[in-house]
Amino acid sequence: MEEKALQFISPQSNLPAILAAARAWAEATTDRTLERRDDLVNDKSKVVASFFALSQKDPAEVRTPDVKEWQAKMERQGVTTSTIYTRTSMLSSFYRWAMANTPLGQQLTTNPVSLARPKKPKPYRTKRTKSLLDDELRALLAHVKALAKEPDNVSRSEERRVGK
Repeated sequence: MEEKALQFISPQSNLPAILAAARAWAEATTDRTLERRDDLVNDKSKVVASFFALSQKDPAEVRTPDVKEWQAKMERQGVTTSTIYTRTSMLSSFYRWAMANTPLGQQLTTNPVSLARPKKPKPYRTKRTKSLLDDELRALLAHVKALAKEPDNVSRSEERRVGK
């Protein structure tokens, strides 16, 4: 299926063939033992398809500015940086797979996504979510431990009794 899906290298409007190629890539690169495998395959396929629908180019015609335009559009739509990173990584994976495993790879000289990959976002430190840094967490724990040792602290376990 993979070779057949990617033998579409011809001008314009190859979206059905690109969709088949995206599906073949997603199937080939998603762990078969995962419980959510079908959902992941669908999500990965949709990400790649959305890029090619926007760019309206064949995979061999895509350049780094096309990828950056796609990223900018997602940013304008309010997509989070971590989601943009994930989607960009998926598109890059599609290109790596195509270059190594399909006839399309003969026409691809580089992965156009590699120069457009954003920096990996720091986990749990986004505009929406703030987590404690290691030093902040240590300071908080030290403070809580100090409070717990105070004799008049209501939270002391020996003073908590049911019914009192």
